[in-house]
Amino acid sequence: MKRFIAFCLVICFWQMAFAQAKSSFLGVEVAYSADIWKHEDPGGYIVKSPLNSAIWGLNFRHMFSKYFFVEIGLYARQRKIGIAFSNNTSFIGHNSGAVILPVRAGFTVPVIKQIISITPMAGLGLSMTSRDPAGRIDGAFDNENVNIEYSITPSYKGESHALVLAGLGIDFRVAKRAVITLNSHFYSGLTKVVVQRAIYNVDGGPDQYATSTNKGSFLATGIGFRYKL
Repeated sequence: MKRFIAFCLVICFWQMAFAQAKSSFLGVEVAYSADIWKHEDPGGYIVKSPLNSAIWGLNFRHMFSKYFFVEIGLYARQRKIGIAFSNNTSFIGHNSGAVILPVRAGFTVPVIKQIISITPMAGLGLSMTSRDPAGRIDGAFDNENVNIEYSITPSYKGESHALVLAGLGIDFRVAKRAVITLNSHFYSGLTKVVVQRAIYNVDGGPDQYATSTNKGSFLATGIGFRYKL
Protein backbone atom coordinates (compact mmCIF):
# COMPACT_ATOMS: atom_id res chain seq x y z
CA MET A 1 0.00 0.00 0.00
CA LYS A 2 2.80 2.44 0.88
CA ARG A 3 4.56 1.77 -2.44
CA PHE A 4 1.28 2.27 -4.28
CA ILE A 5 0.71 5.65 -2.62
CA ALA A 6 4.28 6.71 -3.40
CA PHE A 7 3.70 5.67 -7.04
CA CYS A 8 0.52 7.77 -7.17
CA LEU A 9 2.40 10.79 -5.84
CA VAL A 10 5.10 10.40 -8.51
CA ILE A 11 2.48 10.13 -11.27
CA CYS A 12 0.74 13.27 -10.03
CA PHE A 13 3.99 15.25 -9.98
CA TRP A 14 4.76 14.00 -13.51
CA GLN A 15 1.36 14.97 -14.82
CA MET A 16 1.48 18.38 -13.21
CA ALA A 17 4.92 19.04 -14.61
CA PHE A 18 4.35 17.93 -18.21
CA ALA A 19 0.64 17.96 -18.96
CA GLN A 20 -0.81 20.95 -20.74
CA ALA A 21 -1.96 23.10 -17.87
CA LYS A 22 -5.46 24.43 -17.66
CA SER A 23 -4.69 26.20 -14.39
CA SER A 24 -2.85 25.55 -11.15
CA PHE A 25 -3.31 26.82 -7.60
CA LEU A 26 -0.96 27.04 -4.63
CA GLY A 27 -2.70 27.04 -1.27
CA VAL A 28 -2.32 27.11 2.49
CA GLU A 29 -4.71 25.51 4.96
CA VAL A 30 -5.29 25.26 8.69
CA ALA A 31 -7.88 23.02 10.33
CA TYR A 32 -9.22 21.67 13.58
CA SER A 33 -8.84 17.90 13.81
CA ALA A 34 -10.26 15.23 16.11
CA ASP A 35 -8.91 11.68 16.40
CA ILE A 36 -11.26 8.70 16.33
CA TRP A 37 -10.61 6.12 19.04
CA LYS A 38 -12.30 2.85 19.95
CA HIS A 39 -12.55 2.11 23.67
CA GLU A 40 -13.10 -1.26 25.32
CA ASP A 41 -13.63 -0.74 29.04
CA PRO A 42 -15.76 -3.20 31.04
CA GLY A 43 -15.33 -0.99 34.13
CA GLY A 44 -17.11 1.90 32.42
CA TYR A 45 -14.90 4.76 33.64
CA ILE A 46 -13.03 5.56 30.41
CA VAL A 47 -14.83 8.05 28.16
CA LYS A 48 -14.27 9.80 24.84
CA SER A 49 -11.10 11.84 25.21
CA PRO A 50 -10.84 15.52 24.23
CA LEU A 51 -8.01 14.60 21.86
CA ASN A 52 -8.34 17.58 19.54
CA SER A 53 -5.46 19.17 17.67
CA ALA A 54 -4.53 21.38 14.71
CA ILE A 55 -3.39 20.41 11.23
CA TRP A 56 -1.77 22.88 8.85
CA GLY A 57 0.18 22.88 5.62
CA LEU A 58 0.47 23.55 1.89
CA ASN A 59 -1.33 22.12 -1.13
CA PHE A 60 -0.95 22.31 -4.90
CA ARG A 61 -4.01 21.87 -7.12
CA HIS A 62 -3.86 21.30 -10.86
CA MET A 63 -6.99 21.62 -13.01
CA PHE A 64 -6.85 19.04 -15.81
CA SER A 65 -10.11 20.38 -17.20
CA LYS A 66 -12.63 23.03 -16.28
CA TYR A 67 -14.10 20.76 -13.60
CA PHE A 68 -11.62 17.95 -12.78
CA PHE A 69 -8.59 18.47 -10.54
CA VAL A 70 -5.85 16.58 -8.73
CA GLU A 71 -4.38 17.98 -5.52
CA ILE A 72 -1.31 17.04 -3.51
CA GLY A 73 -0.36 18.36 -0.09
CA LEU A 74 2.15 18.47 2.70
CA TYR A 75 0.67 18.83 6.19
CA ALA A 76 1.95 18.80 9.76
CA ARG A 77 -0.13 17.70 12.72
CA GLN A 78 0.47 17.73 16.46
CA ARG A 79 -1.80 14.98 17.70
CA LYS A 80 -2.66 13.99 21.26
CA ILE A 81 -2.48 10.43 22.53
CA GLY A 82 -4.12 9.61 25.83
CA ILE A 83 -7.10 8.42 27.84
CA ALA A 84 -9.76 10.32 29.79
CA PHE A 85 -11.74 9.13 32.80
CA SER A 86 -15.38 10.07 33.35
CA ASN A 87 -14.73 12.10 36.50
CA ASN A 88 -11.56 13.84 35.29
CA THR A 89 -11.72 17.04 33.24
CA SER A 90 -8.62 16.44 31.08
CA PHE A 91 -6.94 13.61 29.23
CA ILE A 92 -3.92 11.70 30.54
CA GLY A 93 -1.26 11.25 27.90
CA HIS A 94 1.19 13.08 25.66
CA ASN A 95 1.66 14.73 22.26
CA SER A 96 3.00 13.14 19.10
CA GLY A 97 3.86 14.85 15.81
CA ALA A 98 2.89 13.62 12.34
CA VAL A 99 3.50 14.54 8.69
CA ILE A 100 0.75 13.74 6.19
CA LEU A 101 1.15 13.49 2.41
CA PRO A 102 -2.29 13.34 0.72
CA VAL A 103 -3.14 13.03 -2.97
CA ARG A 104 -6.75 13.80 -3.87
CA ALA A 105 -8.86 13.94 -7.02
CA GLY A 106 -12.11 15.82 -7.25
CA PHE A 107 -14.60 17.86 -9.20
CA THR A 108 -15.59 21.50 -9.11
CA VAL A 109 -19.36 21.91 -9.20
CA PRO A 110 -20.44 25.53 -9.79
CA VAL A 111 -23.23 26.87 -7.59
CA ILE A 112 -22.97 30.53 -8.50
CA LYS A 113 -20.92 30.90 -11.68
CA GLN A 114 -17.35 32.12 -11.05
CA ILE A 115 -18.19 32.95 -7.42
CA ILE A 116 -19.13 29.85 -5.36
CA SER A 117 -18.52 26.18 -6.11
CA ILE A 118 -18.67 22.84 -4.28
CA THR A 119 -15.71 20.47 -4.51
CA PRO A 120 -16.24 16.80 -3.54
CA MET A 121 -12.96 14.84 -3.50
CA ALA A 122 -11.37 11.53 -2.52
CA GLY A 123 -7.92 10.01 -2.48
CA LEU A 124 -5.11 8.31 -0.62
CA GLY A 125 -2.53 9.51 1.86
CA LEU A 126 0.58 8.54 3.75
CA SER A 127 1.01 9.52 7.40
CA MET A 128 4.41 9.44 9.09
CA THR A 129 4.11 9.62 12.86
CA SER A 130 6.92 10.16 15.31
CA ARG A 131 7.02 7.65 18.14
CA ASP A 132 6.86 9.42 21.45
CA PRO A 133 9.64 8.36 23.83
CA ALA A 134 7.22 8.30 26.75
CA GLY A 135 6.58 4.84 28.14
CA ARG A 136 4.14 3.78 30.82
CA ILE A 137 2.24 6.53 32.61
CA ASP A 138 1.37 5.89 36.27
CA GLY A 139 -0.69 8.17 38.48
CA ALA A 140 -3.75 8.80 40.58
CA PHE A 141 -6.35 11.50 41.10
CA ASP A 142 -9.30 12.35 43.33
CA ASN A 143 -12.44 13.91 41.96
CA GLU A 144 -16.11 13.86 43.02
CA ASN A 145 -15.21 11.77 46.10
CA VAL A 146 -13.72 9.06 43.84
CA ASN A 147 -10.09 7.98 43.86
CA ILE A 148 -8.66 6.35 40.73
CA GLU A 149 -5.19 4.86 40.43
CA TYR A 150 -4.10 4.07 36.88
CA SER A 151 -1.29 2.73 34.73
CA ILE A 152 -1.40 3.42 30.96
CA THR A 153 0.98 1.83 28.44
CA PRO A 154 0.91 3.01 24.80
CA SER A 155 2.07 0.66 22.05
CA TYR A 156 2.99 1.95 18.58
CA LYS A 157 2.48 -0.42 15.64
CA GLY A 158 4.42 1.57 13.04
CA GLU A 159 5.85 4.97 12.17
CA SER A 160 4.01 5.23 8.83
CA HIS A 161 0.60 4.08 7.65
CA ALA A 162 -1.79 4.48 4.73
CA LEU A 163 -4.94 6.59 4.78
CA VAL A 164 -8.08 6.67 2.65
CA LEU A 165 -9.43 10.21 2.23
CA ALA A 166 -12.82 11.73 1.48
CA GLY A 167 -13.80 15.36 1.71
CA LEU A 168 -16.00 18.23 0.68
CA GLY A 169 -15.11 21.86 0.18
CA ILE A 170 -16.91 25.11 -0.60
CA ASP A 171 -14.87 27.57 -2.65
CA PHE A 172 -15.46 31.32 -2.63
CA ARG A 173 -13.71 33.33 -5.33
CA VAL A 174 -12.78 36.64 -3.66
CA ALA A 175 -10.58 38.03 -6.45
CA LYS A 176 -9.56 37.15 -10.01
CA ARG A 177 -6.80 34.81 -8.79
CA ALA A 178 -7.73 34.28 -5.11
CA VAL A 179 -10.03 31.67 -3.57
CA ILE A 180 -11.03 31.11 0.06
CA THR A 181 -12.24 27.61 0.87
CA LEU A 182 -14.11 26.01 3.77
CA ASN A 183 -13.63 22.27 3.90
CA SER A 184 -14.06 19.08 5.87
CA HIS A 185 -11.99 15.93 5.33
CA PHE A 186 -12.21 12.44 6.77
CA TYR A 187 -8.95 10.49 7.00
CA SER A 188 -9.50 6.78 7.56
CA GLY A 189 -6.69 4.45 8.60
CA LEU A 190 -6.58 0.81 7.53
CA THR A 191 -4.63 -0.83 10.37
CA LYS A 192 -4.08 -0.23 14.07
CA VAL A 193 -1.52 2.50 14.71
CA VAL A 194 -1.68 3.04 18.47
CA VAL A 195 -3.01 0.70 21.16
CA GLN A 196 -3.22 1.97 24.75
CA ARG A 197 -3.65 -0.55 27.53
CA ALA A 198 -4.88 0.78 30.86
CA ILE A 199 -5.07 -0.85 34.27
CA TYR A 200 -6.95 1.10 36.93
CA ASN A 201 -8.84 0.69 40.17
CA VAL A 202 -11.56 2.77 41.79
CA ASP A 203 -11.28 3.50 45.52
CA GLY A 204 -8.82 0.64 45.98
CA GLY A 205 -11.12 -1.93 44.39
CA PRO A 206 -10.20 -4.70 41.94
CA ASP A 207 -8.11 -3.88 38.88
CA GLN A 208 -10.01 -2.98 35.72
CA TYR A 209 -8.47 -3.63 32.31
CA ALA A 210 -9.22 -1.38 29.33
CA THR A 211 -7.96 -0.84 25.78
CA SER A 212 -8.07 2.24 23.56
CA THR A 213 -7.25 1.81 19.86
CA ASN A 214 -6.63 4.26 17.02
CA LYS A 215 -6.07 3.43 13.34
CA GLY A 216 -4.79 6.89 12.53
CA SER A 217 -8.32 7.99 11.60
CA PHE A 218 -9.42 11.57 12.21
CA LEU A 219 -11.79 14.27 11.02
CA ALA A 220 -10.51 17.71 10.03
CA THR A 221 -12.54 20.87 9.42
CA GLY A 222 -10.84 24.09 8.44
CA ILE A 223 -10.25 27.06 6.17
CA GLY A 224 -7.82 27.60 3.34
CA PHE A 225 -6.57 30.12 0.81
CA ARG A 226 -5.52 29.33 -2.77
CA TYR A 227 -3.84 31.56 -5.35
CA LYS A 228 -3.97 30.91 -9.08
CA LEU A 229 -0.47 30.66 -10.56
